[in-house]
Amino acid sequence: MQTHFFTRLNGKYVRINLSEILYIEGCRNYVKIVTAAKPILALITLKSMEAMLPEGMFVRIHKSYIVSLDRIQSFDADEVQLPDRILPVGSQYKGVLERKVFIVQEKKNVIPDELITSEEGILHRAAS
Repeated sequence: MQTHFFTRLNGKYVRINLSEILYIEGCRNYVKIVTAAKPILALITLKSMEAMLPEGMFVRIHKSYIVSLDRIQSFDADEVQLPDRILPVGSQYKGVLERKVFIVQEKKNVIPDELITSEEGILHRAAS
């Protein structure tokens, strides 16, 4: 499995470990790869970058942002909380993140169809 890639920075190719990436921000034909150490600007579109990244490690949450799944602390339909940063979730990407992560939750208590509530609020079986 791919663990890193190289990008050109100040005339040299520098190694970027995928595990160190917090998020990637698109800026026209460039991307800003944000790591805990420092941000790095690379000449590549966000769409091209997204295609090169391992699907199981990253998710696109906005037209301008890709985030590392390992770095997400919390999220809802509107935003993603990373260490020291909150990123927006775009309207066309709502629900994408929920399909990418493992969510543990209990099933809601659902009243079976055969039980109904009377005006007094008493549950009883519906007549069949």
